[in-house]
This record gives sequence, C-alpha cells and structure tokens, in this order.
Amino acid sequence: DSIENIGGAVVDSILSFKNSKYGDHFISKLFKLGVNPVSVKTKSGGVFTSKIFVLTGTLSISREEAKKIIQENGGKVSSSVSSKTDYVLAGENPGSKKEEAEKLGVKILEEKDFLKMVK
Repeated sequence: DSIENIGGAVVDSILSFKNSKYGDHFISKLFKLGVNPVSVKTKSGGVFTSKIFVLTGTLSISREEAKKIIQENGGKVSSSVSSKTDYVLAGENPGSKKEEAEKLGVKILEEKDFLKMVK
C-alpha cells in the first residue's frame, strides 16, 4: 500500500524514528494511551474518485464522518478552497469558504444532496 505524498525519504525517516530507542518507546506509549491508527479503505471508481472537497459550516454528521464518507468513495478533503476544489460541502452557517467557492465557481453541495450521492 502507499500513502499519497509520502515518498521514500519520508518512509526512511519514519522507519528510522520507529527503530530508535526513543521512537519505539514513544510509539508504545501512544498505543498504551489508546491511540489506535486505522486504515481508510477507498473505492477505486467510487462516486467521488479524484474529487476534492472542502467542508464548511455545521453538518448533522460529524466532520470526521463526512471526511470518511468522502475518502471511502475515492475523494479527498482539503482545508481551503482553491481552483482545484471540486465541491464545497456546506452545512448551516457556512463561512468564508462558501463565499470563496462562489467567487471561484466551485460547486456547493448541501448535506442532503451529498448524502443522496453516496446512497
């Protein structure tokens, strides 16, 4: 498996840290404190394949759940709106991100329409 934007140099650095005395101790401590890393499964050919989302406003589902749905369906989540953004998922009281999307002509999805897309 691979992780986007993680190349050989970063992998070498992570492994070097993990294999160091301090790194091994630190990672063990994280597990003891309840950190439980999970792998996100993505669908190749999912409804959001290669689409970039930005979340704004208050959603009825948690942001983490929305992010998970997007990733599981092949999409990516960004923290800021740009010309590369495909969708802004807007909940109640969206802020400047919605305004920026409107200026850039980025499609704005309401939560109900977003959820219909993944059913």
